Amino acid sequence: MEFIPEAHNYLKYRNTIFDYTKADSKPSDFENDLIEELEILPEQISSFKVKYHKRYLQNWLDKNPQIEFNLEELWKVRETQN
Repeated sequence: MEFIPEAHNYLKYRNTIFDYTKADSKPSDFENDLIEELEILPEQISSFKVKYHKRYLQNWLDKNPQIEFNLEELWKVRETQN
């Protein structure tokens, strides 16, 4: 498996991206890797984001049967990488 699709939070204001993930984070760290962009509200960052990310990963697994992980296993791998 070359990668796991990752959900990333950032602030977009007037088409300018602000990323505060780390002190030295910058949009160029991830902009070219964006597959999908979804606008959410601040209160959606926790539970909604996790549910959305898991649903996305399940769809990704369904489309990539060569990946020999189920969602629970894939999520555990993802969690160990963060």
